[in-house]
Amino acid sequence: MEPIEDEFELIEKIQLSLGLSSDLLTPEGLEFSALQAVNELGYKFPISDPTKKIWALKRGKRHALDILRIQSAHRFRYKQLALNHRFNHYHALIQEMDKEFEDMLDDLALSSSLTMYIESGFVYDSFGNDITKDVHRYFKHE
Repeated sequence: MEPIEDEFELIEKIQLSLGLSSDLLTPEGLEFSALQAVNELGYKFPISDPTKKIWALKRGKRHALDILRIQSAHRFRYKQLALNHRFNHYHALIQEMDKEFEDMLDDLALSSSLTMYIESGFVYDSFGNDITKDVHRYFKHE
């Protein structure tokens, strides 16, 4: 399995994982999603560890879905139920992905064989709230 060499390769993988929904995102939105994922996880390119590759893609996809959720919320109008359904689907997907990430972080906290490192920086939730302290408490800093 080949490493993810750079952010452009991660962006391509995020686009592929989103399917046709990736057409709804700007190149800047996709770049933001990829960079937010690697910054959130504290990864550096190239990413060659299989587990890190999986999580970089999952978190990049999550951040891309968040952009779509925000776009859907912005366009929502009363009596346009189709947009409400789209927003709710994105929201449910993001919640599920965040739960999966939290479970992984809990497993890491219990496991001495796996370690992750997050550099100093800020991490924000989907509503722009600073959750840096919450994320950092799960990781051991070297």
